[in-house]
Amino acid sequence: MAAGTSKKVGIQRVAEAAGVSTATVSQVYNHKGEVAKATREHVLEVGARLGYRPNPLGQALRSGRSRVIGVVISYRDSAVWEQTYMPYYRNIIAGAAIEAVEHGYSISAAPSTEDGRMDTLVPLDGVIVVDPVRDDPIVEQSLRDGLAVVTDGGYSATDASARLSSVRSDLTHAIPAMLAHLSATRGAPGLRPALFVGPRLDSYTTDTIAAYRTWMLDAGREPIVAALAGGETPLE
Repeated sequence: MAAGTSKKVGIQRVAEAAGVSTATVSQVYNHKGEVAKATREHVLEVGARLGYRPNPLGQALRSGRSRVIGVVISYRDSAVWEQTYMPYYRNIIAGAAIEAVEHGYSISAAPSTEDGRMDTLVPLDGVIVVDPVRDDPIVEQSLRDGLAVVTDGGYSATDASARLSSVRSDLTHAIPAMLAHLSATRGAPGLRPALFVGPRLDSYTTDTIAAYRTWMLDAGREPIVAALAGGETPLE
């Protein structure tokens, strides 16, 4: 609201005060088109001084975009969630939020249902799916809905033209380095380290198992992989 008034400041008022067209003001606040840096900063300064606040619902209706990215939380196994996955998801959401704001976006946590649907009423422009499983229903449905998808973990879409990118941990180097360090510090060349994983064969788990098996076989040792059963606690 403009100082000392009860009338909402509109885009026309900002344009007149900044000496630019309403189209330029719209481009600045909607992050569209090419606007010179000095002009953009001037429009934002004038808008802030006048108390202009763009209407996000109106912007979404006009552009068909909400500028909200969902981070999908699909794994909530109570046996291991709090100790392992929760801290990781918090870091993902925090990092995504910090980066998104630099590009005019915001982040929303989007829980999923057991049948793979996103349990959110927030309209999304894209999703980040952490540790997808093979043929992940969240990824596949999002792609069918025309959303841009980034997976934290490797994923291959059946459609080569899908709006899909993947970011994955370098486990092919990290796991062998960890196992080599474990063997060296234990001082036992014949050490047979076992791998203990959760019940969910997501991207991170399958990549970890593959890297572990490769290292063990190259070292002439038999791999030992133990998986937590559904409903079983880590202590058991």
